[in-house]
Amino acid sequence: MLSVRTWEYICRTAGQIPDPLRSCVRSEIAISLGLPVSEMFPRFASRMPMTVNRMEAHWSRPILLFRQFRTKWVAALALEGPQLNLFFDLCPIALKTDGSDFETSHSMLPEGWKELYRSFWSFGITSDDLLGLHWKNTPFSYSSRLTVGNYSAGRTADSQGPLILEQELGSNQLVCWLATDAGDTLWLDESRCDKKVYHVSDDRFDEAKVLSDPNTSLDHYLAHTVSGYPSSGFNFRSPTG
Repeated sequence: MLSVRTWEYICRTAGQIPDPLRSCVRSEIAISLGLPVSEMFPRFASRMPMTVNRMEAHWSRPILLFRQFRTKWVAALALEGPQLNLFFDLCPIALKTDGSDFETSHSMLPEGWKELYRSFWSFGITSDDLLGLHWKNTPFSYSSRLTVGNYSAGRTADSQGPLILEQELGSNQLVCWLATDAGDTLWLDESRCDKKVYHVSDDRFDEAKVLSDPNTSLDHYLAHTVSGYPSSGFNFRSPTG
């Protein structure tokens, strides 16, 4: 449940948004507040239909939140559950969500994954009233995806695994976009932008496997996750998880 102690304004419909705060969020989000996720983000729903279906079945409709941090207002978009909250990581308003700039900055992603990074930068599930900077079990925010060096830092397991895989691929920019509690990680080669997604289980980088249909795999996985099932119950290498 979302706490009024954390958020000064909790808005469930467009009419509840204070006029001075409308400029804190994208207009397409503000005007569609009160509608289901599928209507607020139709392009996301078209690419991740199972995920959005489960969001609408298990969570509230989108809720817009505002709190004052120092001298600025901060906005968040969330779905509320009985015990957990799902926060969309809203990307900066100044960034374009269409056109050549967007396509260039997201050219490493499979086509369907781009919709997870258009009007927001993925989403995280938490028991807190705020979304942290880093989270597990859903794809990372665009700005917090992990390079080989960042992934390996401080790990007790063999930290050379991702570096060896990077060298075998002839890449200099292998990046982790998802890590789960079950030890699954998904990697993309951002130097090639070849849309391939490599699945690694329990840091066994010598057994990395390219997903045959990364869009369907991610949709099945996220639908599994937002339904409340643990990541340990999902098999990325099976067509249906």
